[in-house]
Amino acid sequence: MKNQSFKLFIALLFAFFIGLLDVSSQNRNITGKLINAIDGKIIPELKIGIKGSGFNGISNNFGEFNMNIPDSIQKIEFNEFPDMEILEIKAVDENTYQIYLSPSDLIELSFEDLFKIKVNVSSTKSESVFHTPSSVSIVDREMLNQYNFLSVAEMLRTVVGFDIYQTNLDDNVATARGILQNYYANKILVMIENIPTYQPIYGNTNLDRLDVNDIERIEVLKGPASVLYGSNAFLGVVNIILRKGKDGDVNVRLATGYHRLGSAGANVTFNKNDFSMFISGNSSYEIQKPYELTGKRQDLYQGDSVINFQREVKSSNFNVLSTYKSFTFLLNNYEYQHTFFGINPSFLSGAGKPMTDRGSLLAIKYRKALNEKTNLLADLAFDYFKRDYASNQDGSTALMLSGNRIVGTIKLNYQISQSLDLDVGLDVEQRMNGKHVSVDVLHDQILKQNLKNAGDINEISSFAQLHYKSRIFNLLGGFRYTNNSFSGDNYSGRISTVVNFSEYNSLKLIFGQSFRAPTMLELFFDHPTVVGNLNLKPEQANSVELAYVHGKKKLYIQMLGYYQNIEHLIQRYTPPTGPPSMYQNLHSIKGYGFEFEAKYQLTKELNGFFNYNFMDGLGEDSKLNYQHVPKHTFKAGLNKSFGNFFASVNGYAVSSVLGNPKLNIPIDGQFMMDGHLGFNQTLRGKKLTLRHTISAKNVTASQMLIPEYIRQTDNINSQETTGFGRRFIYTLAILF
Repeated sequence: MKNQSFKLFIALLFAFFIGLLDVSSQNRNITGKLINAIDGKIIPELKIGIKGSGFNGISNNFGEFNMNIPDSIQKIEFNEFPDMEILEIKAVDENTYQIYLSPSDLIELSFEDLFKIKVNVSSTKSESVFHTPSSVSIVDREMLNQYNFLSVAEMLRTVVGFDIYQTNLDDNVATARGILQNYYANKILVMIENIPTYQPIYGNTNLDRLDVNDIERIEVLKGPASVLYGSNAFLGVVNIILRKGKDGDVNVRLATGYHRLGSAGANVTFNKNDFSMFISGNSSYEIQKPYELTGKRQDLYQGDSVINFQREVKSSNFNVLSTYKSFTFLLNNYEYQHTFFGINPSFLSGAGKPMTDRGSLLAIKYRKALNEKTNLLADLAFDYFKRDYASNQDGSTALMLSGNRIVGTIKLNYQISQSLDLDVGLDVEQRMNGKHVSVDVLHDQILKQNLKNAGDINEISSFAQLHYKSRIFNLLGGFRYTNNSFSGDNYSGRISTVVNFSEYNSLKLIFGQSFRAPTMLELFFDHPTVVGNLNLKPEQANSVELAYVHGKKKLYIQMLGYYQNIEHLIQRYTPPTGPPSMYQNLHSIKGYGFEFEAKYQLTKELNGFFNYNFMDGLGEDSKLNYQHVPKHTFKAGLNKSFGNFFASVNGYAVSSVLGNPKLNIPIDGQFMMDGHLGFNQTLRGKKLTLRHTISAKNVTASQMLIPEYIRQTDNINSQETTGFGRRFIYTLAILF
């Protein structure tokens, strides 16, 4: 009965916002002005139209427009502008508008201009990085091109305060501000176009579900974000924004390389009146050079150990982003397959066999200005996940798991006055159909149900936040209440103060709270290697940070200090008597850190970035986590253009850490560097652009070891994440 009521509620939620259509009518004379959001100048002689009306006009030499429209059109929504993107629409009154636009192609903008672009990840309203009430970093398309990033993980690895680890089971496990993940990255929320995506068994998502050719930028919010996004926004949020081009834009990206690598992908954009669509498809494979797992030679599992390993990766994805009037439809479908180290690791437990992830995210978004003071945002999303992998040497037995989420969201923004607005929202989510089974593949029989007495997890939450904005101060206070069917009630809050010294200088003081409810695996798992715990408490985080942001002409700087207290951190614990392990809550973990992020553009031909972060724990309990985390991390890159040619290098260095605490052996400091050479070629009267790039990835042939802190198995001190050595890759990007 409870589940039926829950599903009925979601159905009603869906029906509510699908049925929101404005049918009223009024005669109006619509006037306004088009303004370039980058330099503040007016935009003359640009076509402007009203959605769904067929009425169009052109701005005059002063950027002004005037359109007489019939009585039947009450709510004004503007068509997309050619070669421009709408950043903000200000209603002076019900018939007069100021429309702020920016160029669709941001590649040629200066740093000063780029950081005026508004991000979506830190608030319900778009803000520039100077005024946003959170600490936000951006990895844009320009960086992607200059350093030839091949994956979302490579892009995120450049973000200060973030790192990418690898476990026996999963690639590309993202961590933030030193709080270690277990096998799965379930403490950072990943979103695609502001739609959260994660699977209910582990609570994580696959970063390889999108190809870099389809990405315009990645917005990274650091710190607790549960007030905005709920449970899984525990340590940060990653928001992936897809490319949005002009009508008829086609982008193709091809790559090949050593040891054995190949990829191909393309996307196309259609725009017509009220309708726009972005479609993409991508496929890739890589067979990396075999390498020796030095830390696992003596780690015997039933007399077997993984010594030499060859990693193979295959991936494909298909994506659609379509907008019609107030509605947006998103589809992301992917398959990602990689060989893994085995459960223990050992060949007897599946090492060298493929692990395959499949998933689909479908979402519909509705955005509507109900009147000049009230805006409605509503989303409905379905998120499906499936994984299967061998659990023995010949693949005759396997583990198969699947689950899905359905979530509905309604948010209202009400502008109380010119300087004060209120946000309220309601989220309803069900994590359901969780399955994790051991299977006899040869006889197609289920051997064991590994989620014992598992049930659906229902979660309902509401939030409110009040935002005051003046020329100097930007104040925000927010609060979220959440009820989880297994974890009970939770309350999270955040308070942010932004002092704007000028348009390009701001000081931020941020207090944030977050929580993460236990996943199905952590609650219900019943396996010889590890068991769940129904008595787990939700993880809770409290954070305070002080940040300074500066961006003017050639230089952008963001530096901050933070203190965080993590309570009830869920970790996998193996008793001295050996497996099975059990998930349990640890004591409070306290840490602090300093982050420095700089981007410098000497000329249009020379630019670079430099990131540094320091982090450490407070007290003996915190040592359990921070002894495995580098205190010092350096990330840097330099790009130089020579006419149509360019050269760039980027590097990554970490200080020493402790490996397996049972062995008490340190891992020395490490350094990795990539190098790139490229050539931009224009053909057919500038209608066809080719970008050739040759990259040497991991020039230093570094192993980039990470500690074995999860299982803490005897004789495994560390694990190589780049043990396969150097890679040489040629990439061709085609734009026409």
